[in-house]
Amino acid sequence: MKPDYEKIIEGPEQSFLVKVVERESRPSLSQAWHFHPELEICFTMESFGRRFTGKQIVNFQANDLVMFGPYLPHGFTTDVFCKQVVIQMTEDFLGYEFLKRPEMWEIRQLLTKSRRGLHFGPRCKKKAAKLIKKLLNAEGFNRLLILLELLHLLANTKDVGGICSEEYALDFNEAQLGRV
Repeated sequence: MKPDYEKIIEGPEQSFLVKVVERESRPSLSQAWHFHPELEICFTMESFGRRFTGKQIVNFQANDLVMFGPYLPHGFTTDVFCKQVVIQMTEDFLGYEFLKRPEMWEIRQLLTKSRRGLHFGPRCKKKAAKLIKKLLNAEGFNRLLILLELLHLLANTKDVGGICSEEYALDFNEAQLGRV
């Protein structure tokens, strides 16, 4: 099945998106399977079902925390109510020059590793959940600081695993994904 291209539109007053997505259910993969050029961090607050990432299919439940790199096909299916926090940003949301700074090395590595998808374990999820909840209520500069703190946490945890194989995490573009 070909994933759908999802167009993500940022408001002019923000460099990244943070939103709560609620659905009564989404049982069909055809409703969920998509990709986009933005990076995505997804934290499931409430639900359980199946998570599809690239070629991997696994069960997910509340407190699931994953990060998808650009163009990585993904989707969640569930027969029950689902509430997720979704954070989306371009790889250069702060500018490529900013990411080249020595202090940003770990975060730069995180963004590169996210191309194959990342799944975070319980120790990391507990700390990340607190930051994600703070992010939902933050505005302006504080919002950016909390996001950087979250990215720093995710970049420095040992409680993480890759989702897809290295071979799968190629630089796809929209035309190539039509053949996946």
